[in-house]
Amino acid sequence: MKDFMEHEIIKQNVGIDIAKDNFKVCFSITTSNLSVKVLGSRTFSNHYKGFQEFVDWTNRKRKSSDTVYFTMEATGGYYENLRNPQF
Repeated sequence: MKDFMEHEIIKQNVGIDIAKDNFKVCFSITTSNLSVKVLGSRTFSNHYKGFQEFVDWTNRKRKSSDTVYFTMEATGGYYENLRNPQF
């Protein structure tokens, strides 16, 4: 898929920084000329409703059906429910 000044998108990534009460995310794309563009960032609650909102937000931000990679900065065990949300 072409975007961001007509270069092919080669990677879609969501960076996640998770803590006890919430988690902050940043969605970015990398293009074939190795430019990175942030498509958005947001904070979600670290519970079931926040996980659902996160999935919906990610699906709206993604630029194609290609793989979206998730990179997490985990603090303690607070990432466990996001990693395996059971929904």
